[in-house]
Amino acid sequence: MSIRNIERLTRVVTHNLCRMNGSFSYNYPRMTEAIMTLCSEIVGTETDESTWSIGRDIPLGEVIVGAYWHYTKWHGGQASMTYAALCALGQIFDPGMSGPEKDNEVYRELGIMAQIKDIQDEK
Repeated sequence: MSIRNIERLTRVVTHNLCRMNGSFSYNYPRMTEAIMTLCSEIVGTETDESTWSIGRDIPLGEVIVGAYWHYTKWHGGQASMTYAALCALGQIFDPGMSGPEKDNEVYRELGIMAQIKDIQDEK
């Protein structure tokens, strides 16, 4: 577990959120797994304030906050992978009195991915 792994995983998540041609773009379950892996890496690594600015496209701090608020809205109940992602994010982010940041790009893109998944599941 290392900062280098956090940087790598942050790149994977943001690349696939921001680009339609990512290796698992619009594959919501894989994105959720990647976010949970990123959380595990953060929990197991000594970090400081500079860690939250990691990322080229989107800083790690925005990834964590946007994903947290997304999964508060979109989790599928306590037995779901999305609830597990919310719990993993809750280990590293405490929202306190804050609320969802709907202008957060991660929040918005995960919402689109979740809607596409729901449409695909209905077919």
